Amino acid sequence: MCETYKNLGKTFLIIPVAIYPFLPLVSGERTDVSVTQLLIGTVFGQVSDGDYSNLILIVGKLVYLFLFHLLFGTYISRHFTYMPAYYFSRISHRCVWFGKQCISLFFYVVWYALLFLGSGFWGCCMTSSEKPDQETWRCFFILLAVCVSLLMLTTLVVNLGIIFGKTGVGFLGCWVGIIILEIIAKGSLRNPWISFINPMSYSGVLAMETVEVQAKILYLYSLTVVVAVGGTVLLKNYDISLREVD
Repeated sequence: MCETYKNLGKTFLIIPVAIYPFLPLVSGERTDVSVTQLLIGTVFGQVSDGDYSNLILIVGKLVYLFLFHLLFGTYISRHFTYMPAYYFSRISHRCVWFGKQCISLFFYVVWYALLFLGSGFWGCCMTSSEKPDQETWRCFFILLAVCVSLLMLTTLVVNLGIIFGKTGVGFLGCWVGIIILEIIAKGSLRNPWISFINPMSYSGVLAMETVEVQAKILYLYSLTVVVAVGGTVLLKNYDISLREVD
């Protein structure tokens, strides 16, 4: 229970990151940019209107991912770093254990995403002269679904990379992949198929039709499940003694 509270406490670090870009403007004159556009900028790192995009870029579209990886990038893999043979000798079903770890990680992912978007939403409301509308709430829940899927997917990849490689390999390898996918996403905005299968190509998801949005989100979560299942299969026959040698 103490570990749970400790992990929950770490997630609150995202709050100052999310609201920092808005602090200089809270006490000043409110912008005409809508709450919806500001909220999009909080996650995607830009807005489509005015000079305010330069301020939103301070937060950056990948900062929330990077911070969560720093906090939970070893959430599962830490059990493989110190006397793993002894630890896993007390676990009869390694696959069940990994599944429980994934569910526990997912809980922190959802909580972290809610804190991130909730804090950003507060900053947007305090900064914009407009009020949230139905489109704003639609945007909020789509962004929440996207953030949760990306956080879970990439954090699983980091943890599995550390388990089967080393800390530097898992973390660096994941981020090299993210950057490559970001570059591809920037160059494939007009290619709907590449944009669809690229998990980092999500900046246009809000402009999609409802069915397309649902398909994209379902794809992201399906990809996460595939990674989790793949990790389970690999761990089932993984020789823990190899970690003792490392």
